[in-house]
Amino acid sequence: MNKLAIRSSLALMAVILLVIGCAPPEVTSAKLYIRNKDWANARASLEQALELYPDNAEAHLLMGQVEESARNWEAMREHYQRAMALGTPQMKREVEGKLNSMWVQNFNSGVSFLNRGDLERAEQQFIIATQIDPTRPEAYRNLAAVYNSMGDIERAIGMFEKVLELDPQSADAQQGIGFMFFNQRRYEESIPYLEPLVAEDASDGNIVSALGVAYIQTEQKAKALALYERSLQADPENSEVLFNLSYLYIQEGDDEKALPYLLRVIELNPFDGESMSQIGFIYMNQEKMDEAFPYLQKASELDPNNFIVWRFLGIYYIQNGMLDEGRAAMARADQLEKLMGGDTEPPPIPPARQR
Repeated sequence: MNKLAIRSSLALMAVILLVIGCAPPEVTSAKLYIRNKDWANARASLEQALELYPDNAEAHLLMGQVEESARNWEAMREHYQRAMALGTPQMKREVEGKLNSMWVQNFNSGVSFLNRGDLERAEQQFIIATQIDPTRPEAYRNLAAVYNSMGDIERAIGMFEKVLELDPQSADAQQGIGFMFFNQRRYEESIPYLEPLVAEDASDGNIVSALGVAYIQTEQKAKALALYERSLQADPENSEVLFNLSYLYIQEGDDEKALPYLLRVIELNPFDGESMSQIGFIYMNQEKMDEAFPYLQKASELDPNNFIVWRFLGIYYIQNGMLDEGRAAMARADQLEKLMGGDTEPPPIPPARQR
């Protein structure tokens, strides 16, 4: 019998077996091999079965078991999915349950390793979970946490991007990417991820602070101003936002607008030396020496290494006839200036704050 005749006979046998509901002999052999954990012969039998009967659900189910034993997770998933598509409703339920159980087991193992600080084993388990079911975002989200802890920021961002592919509205993924770019000073890249998080609600001070600083660093001061003012409507006592509003106005040379925000900051935090010094600088620039003095004096206690504070205190003392105090303050300013390598004019504009 020639090869063509043999193939025709095999094809006819396949049709007959399907009609009468009998398992192909290759599948029957594979079951015996699997029962004896003879995975090599099971694979060989199933490869023959799938060549002859590519739509045989049981063959795909058994091949899934073979791939599972070899830890070929993606190949396993493909065969199990084919079995679900081709098999009975009962087979579909059983395979779905099996895949879900495997995913949960590996995911939970990853969480356990992550909580114990074993990042490498946590990574392995979460990767397996993504191979078992690549449609669930939780494992990618935790892989982002693993890579972030490892210091591999690019891979962490990649995992969060995968989360956003699966769940475009994932606020934690947007925030994760936004803050990772922000912490790397990649401000322009952080903005598209942070902006949607405050589009309707600007009450989260952490996001507002970061996005506002990103706007400032990319010369989008009008956007920063609008964001901060909107944020204060939601949280009037956010000291970072209040300080950053003053920063924006100081940058623009509008000390009058900056001053109320700084005064409000020290109401909320009487130990904020930086805000104390800025209030003193503003009053000194306005030649309101008596108003400046208590703030500069307090700032010298809270921030004793700020040489400009000591310089202005020296000016105040000398102008008010307290020469010894003035000379001592000036000497302190000179000493600190040499150590810090700073300039005395104009008073420095403080950096924008972030939480």
